[in-house]
Amino acid sequence: GIVYTLFMLVALLSFVKAINVNESIINYAKLFTLFSAAYNISIILRSDPRHLRILSVAMSLLLIFDSFTVFYHVGTSFLEGKGPNIYNIKSIYSNKNILSAALFVKVPFALWLLAFDKKRLKALGFFTILVALVAILLMSTRTFYLGFIFMTVVFVAFMGIRYHRKQQRRQLITLFISVGATIAVAFILFSGVLKFLYPQSEQNPYQVDFLTRLKSIGQGESGRTEGWKRTFKLIEEHPVLGVGTGNWKIEVLKYENLTSKDYIYMYKAHNDFLETASETGIIGGLLFLSVFLLIGYNFLRAFFRRGAAEKSYMYLFLPAFGIFAYSFDAFFNFPADRPEICFLFAIYVGAGIAFSKVGSWQWAVGSGQ
Repeated sequence: GIVYTLFMLVALLSFVKAINVNESIINYAKLFTLFSAAYNISIILRSDPRHLRILSVAMSLLLIFDSFTVFYHVGTSFLEGKGPNIYNIKSIYSNKNILSAALFVKVPFALWLLAFDKKRLKALGFFTILVALVAILLMSTRTFYLGFIFMTVVFVAFMGIRYHRKQQRRQLITLFISVGATIAVAFILFSGVLKFLYPQSEQNPYQVDFLTRLKSIGQGESGRTEGWKRTFKLIEEHPVLGVGTGNWKIEVLKYENLTSKDYIYMYKAHNDFLETASETGIIGGLLFLSVFLLIGYNFLRAFFRRGAAEKSYMYLFLPAFGIFAYSFDAFFNFPADRPEICFLFAIYVGAGIAFSKVGSWQWAVGSGQ
């Protein structure tokens, strides 16, 4: 919370370097709205940690809804006698990529139910993860294919250490079987859709199997990587206060204008960490990054503390895994400019602030709440 507040102050100082002050005002208003939301969420969750269960159930149900909208569009396209155009599937969101991000970044809510709840809600977590995984596979977004791999490894490692520490061998075996079965069922369903519902003659980069799509990461995207290079140049030129919050797309034109022949320019750097550093300076960029790192550190410190009770880290699990999922979108895209994903950032950071200091809410745990 302190680091997040310092970041807001540094972003405010960057106004002195802004070419377009109006753009800075608009952008800072968005930053402050998000900051206020995270602050309010932290107050609500700190007052009663039980709200986290209600929130996880609600967001899991929303994730199921988002997943079924993907299935609906795929199914209706097949019934109309044509293969689904994945690029046009966007549900209630602005485009394909935002829908894919909304699917992936909400997965930690289902993981929390799976890891810490019992019976029906644990089953809800399993079902949510299964349908979300199938939907993510169908959306064919490389960023979240990569994120899915890392998220699975980290979650299995966490649960494995947890069960091993408690000497719960049976639960450990059940975990590996359950995770393996969930992934297997998801891939069988995905492969079936590719084989029977997609037109075989159409050459579409999105309508390919998991490995083929994942291998295309190595091909890179020149527009994104060139944007990152130009952003590094801005950081080198303005290391202290940056170019002014919201002014990246203006300052970068002096480089981009020399290479763009059709006068179509990028308005985001496709990396929120780099863009934030270029707009608020290196200190601002490090403060923004520290929000992510400190949430993860606080969770790991609580989890690996000798003799730690489960309730000392169970509430930190959601913000840690949530900000981990969000970081994939932030590294390759620009969720800070998309309200549909920003509110998830506010939830995760608010929860991280609420539960990082155990002493402030230990009364609730001790009283059985």
